[in-house]
Amino acid sequence: MKALYIFLLCAATSYTYGNTPNEYACPHAWTQRNGYCYRYFDDMLPWSVAESRCHEHFDSDGIAHLVSIHDQAENDFIFDIFNSANGDHGDLDITNTPGTDLPTGMWTGLHQEVRDGPWVWSDGSSNDYTHWLPGQPDNGYHARGRLNEDCVIIWRNDDNGSESTRQWDDIGCDIQGGMPYVCKMPAVPEFNDVEDSRHHQRIL
Repeated sequence: MKALYIFLLCAATSYTYGNTPNEYACPHAWTQRNGYCYRYFDDMLPWSVAESRCHEHFDSDGIAHLVSIHDQAENDFIFDIFNSANGDHGDLDITNTPGTDLPTGMWTGLHQEVRDGPWVWSDGSSNDYTHWLPGQPDNGYHARGRLNEDCVIIWRNDDNGSESTRQWDDIGCDIQGGMPYVCKMPAVPEFNDVEDSRHHQRIL
């Protein structure tokens, strides 16, 4: 019995130390970065509907949410996905431009669950990075008697031109026409089975 216990203990130790993450897998049409999967959707939707659409995508490691962003590199990565999907028009001012339907911004998962409450990510991750436009968030629509600005977009371009590119702004969650969005979910780690020589030494 003691020998069996030692064998099982060694086997468990071998599994713990002998399987190491090799790379991460994402579903088709998703892009992997640093252990997460990302995908851009060009449907023009209200924030809550976009978040629900993200929930339709999941894997064994978690469910998708509207994208959360935690450093400048990730912000640039998300913007590049968004910009590339729309033809990479550089600094073109596409707000109210006749003959174009290119989106000026895209939803992120940052929002206020209660009016004038804290800004939180829909995936529950920490709010440890921001990239607001100067003077934002300002709940400007509400100040003008319109919608509360409880949701956040990344600007592609607006009437300020390239100055607003990649930066964040609070807008109404049900803004007319909606916005496209990026979903984010944990990638599934793929493992290589690596034999632990210490385990074999103990068994032998």
